[in-house]
Amino acid sequence: ITVGLSGPVTTVEMDPVQIEVGKPGDELVAYDAPTLFAEAGAHMDDNRFSQAVESYDRLIKNFPDSGYVPPSIFNAGLSLEAQGRFVDAAERYRQVLDQFPAAKVAKDASLRIGACYAELARWPASIEALEIAARRSDLNLSERVETLSRIGLGYFEIHDVTQAERSLREAVTYYQAHQEEERIESPFFVAMAQFYRAHLSHKRFRDMPLRPVQKQLTQDIEALAKQFMAANDGYVAAIRFKDPFWASAAGFHI
Repeated sequence: ITVGLSGPVTTVEMDPVQIEVGKPGDELVAYDAPTLFAEAGAHMDDNRFSQAVESYDRLIKNFPDSGYVPPSIFNAGLSLEAQGRFVDAAERYRQVLDQFPAAKVAKDASLRIGACYAELARWPASIEALEIAARRSDLNLSERVETLSRIGLGYFEIHDVTQAERSLREAVTYYQAHQEEERIESPFFVAMAQFYRAHLSHKRFRDMPLRPVQKQLTQDIEALAKQFMAANDGYVAAIRFKDPFWASAAGFHI
């Protein structure tokens, strides 16, 4: 829009507007990217996730050069996740990472794609995506703890005990080292990491032999007792994070 009366001409850049023409006699419908983005957000707020995806896709299709496109792709992924459509959601997050790696939502997309693969029990893919995310330097405390905890869970599920222990321990120690500098909204993932650390000790306890030869029997009992205490103490430590879900799980295993 160019405005000029007697003074200097001023040029104002505005978002493109599209007009839809219906049947003869119908009113013209004009819309732009900000309007569609707000409309989709309202659908998300009211849990109308299918309609949200439709509005985001309409924005992406009709305004491909808009700055609203990257967050629209990401939010469409969130809406698909809310419907349990994890494959479709992962595809949206991958689209953000491939096409808009510098976008503000790229960091969150790198975390959500790993979470979607976990929901699908695609553990190697989840680990790969999250290990890439863990190399980012812009993760806050909550995001890094979640990422490390999810990586540890992935390794636990594929029975790589060494890597699982490494990632889970790193999640807990990183949290402990930085908890005074930065607060986290929820202790869920640090409690999860501690729970699975205890669970690894519990698994080792269950798998240890108890051989009848007297000298070996004494050594086996001592080793069993050590793992028993490690598992018990680990579950107690998980309870201390006061997350209701993991505190209940740890209490059950104790």
